[in-house]
Amino acid sequence: MTAWDSYEANLVNSSRDRIPKPIRLAILLTIIAACVLFSYLGYVSYANSVRQQHASDLARFVSLYEDFLSVHTRAPRNFAEFVDHSKLRRHPPKRLFQMIREKRFVVIWDPVVTQDTPIAEYVQCYEVETVKSGGYVIFGDGAVEYVSASEFKKLPKFQTRSK
Repeated sequence: MTAWDSYEANLVNSSRDRIPKPIRLAILLTIIAACVLFSYLGYVSYANSVRQQHASDLARFVSLYEDFLSVHTRAPRNFAEFVDHSKLRRHPPKRLFQMIREKRFVVIWDPVVTQDTPIAEYVQCYEVETVKSGGYVIFGDGAVEYVSASEFKKLPKFQTRSK
């Protein structure tokens, strides 16, 4: 055993002897609690950023949908027609398009709208999970809101011509 090893052993033993066991345990628990807290805060921050990104994608979808309405003076009949139009614009919401392809987001294509239809109250698009656990909904006027499952069941949905 070298002098350095002896010094390290003495240092470790002497510091361990000076701190009572309950205090060492309290320090350890504090460190563990801090790690758990920072992990949770990181998760919450990540979840919020994902939610904000999702809301941004939905807002971009609304913008493209309104652009389609103004150019063609009608709603898109299907997803392919909408995507073809969106390719002409900058920055289409690719994540949202993927969600529509995977049937995780429902769009009511070619909705039946009359002069008397209060479009601001009608659901135009929604996340599939909204039916069971709540989620984002796009209304006919382009408003994007997060609604609970019970609220969603009460909302009127557009009927479609192209069934």
